[in-house]
Amino acid sequence: MLFRSQMKFHDKTKRILGFITAFFEPLSVSSLSALLSVDKEELIKTLRKFHSILDVPQDEHAPLGLVHLSFRDFLLSKERSSKLPFQVEEVSMHQAVFEACLSLMSQKLQQDMCDLVLPGHLASKVPQNQFERCIPQHLRYAGRYWVDHLAKLGDDQRQGVGLADNKSVHLFLQEKLLFWLEAMSLMREMSAAILILNKLAKIIDVSLPSLSLLNLLVTKCAITLF
Repeated sequence: MLFRSQMKFHDKTKRILGFITAFFEPLSVSSLSALLSVDKEELIKTLRKFHSILDVPQDEHAPLGLVHLSFRDFLLSKERSSKLPFQVEEVSMHQAVFEACLSLMSQKLQQDMCDLVLPGHLASKVPQNQFERCIPQHLRYAGRYWVDHLAKLGDDQRQGVGLADNKSVHLFLQEKLLFWLEAMSLMREMSAAILILNKLAKIIDVSLPSLSLLNLLVTKCAITLF
C-alpha cells in the first residue's frame, strides 16, 4: 500500500515538473491546474513541497518559476537525474502538453469568445478584464504554443497524438480553426497565427503521406486570411 502511494506521488510529481520544464513561458498555478486537469488546491499543496526548487507565488495568477534555471537541465538529463525516483523525458512531456492544449482548445474555443456580438469589433476596444475572463491565460498559452509542442515530437509520435486523417488534429482543424483564429485575433497575435499555420503545414507535409489534412488547412486559411 505504501509502495503504491509512493508510486502515485512520483507519477504526479513527474507530470507536474515535466509540464513546468516543457512550457515555453512560465504559467501560473491556476493555468497549470487547468492544463493538468487537477484540483488547484491539491496542486498548490504538492507544489509547496518543492519550495527549494520552485518559486510558488502567493498570487495564484502570478507565474511559477524554477528557483535555479539549471534544475531544468538537471531534470532532463538521464545521467544527472538517475538517482531520482522518476525520470522526466522531454519529448514525452511535450507530447503530454500538446495533448492538454489540444483538448483544452477543443473544449473551450467557440464563436464570439468575448461576447462582442457585433462582427468587426476591434480587439483593442475589448476591456482587459473581459478579455482575461473570456480567454484566460491557459487558453492563451494553448492557442499560442500548441504547434510548437507538436514540433518537438517525432513522426511516429505525431501520428500517435492524432496528426492523421480523421484523427484529433484533423477534427480540431475542421471544427475549431476559425474559432482559434478569432481568439488569436483577440489576443493580437494574428502575425504569430500565420507563422504557426505555416509551421503546422510543414509538419503535416513532412509527416503525412496523405495531403487531405494539409489541403483542408490551406483551403480554410486561404478563405479566412486572404
